[in-house]
Amino acid sequence: MTSFEKSAEQEAQIVATQHQVLPVSTLAELVLEALSNPKYEWRTVEGIAREKSLPPGDVIYALEVDLDDTVIRASFPDDRGRRLYMKRSRYTQRRSLLNRVLSVLSDEVR
Repeated sequence: MTSFEKSAEQEAQIVATQHQVLPVSTLAELVLEALSNPKYEWRTVEGIAREKSLPPGDVIYALEVDLDDTVIRASFPDDRGRRLYMKRSRYTQRRSLLNRVLSVLSDEVR
């Protein structure tokens, strides 16, 4: 497990203990809506939080806990060191089979 993965898990655990703002289904739905925004391919926690007026901690909780099977995380951060996320179904639609295989082999997504 890389330090990038460890920090994501640790942050999700910390946020999980503090999370009580919105019902899980509502929070997850809001985050999925933001991930479906056609303006963006990959999304940051901060971008989702700003678009949906949510605390970043709630967005992290939704992405790392509630939507873990629905969302993929890039194995590389953006140019400012932030984690990047995309809906798994969107990733599958946008990438050819060859690109998906190469992405897995190159450890681009998790």
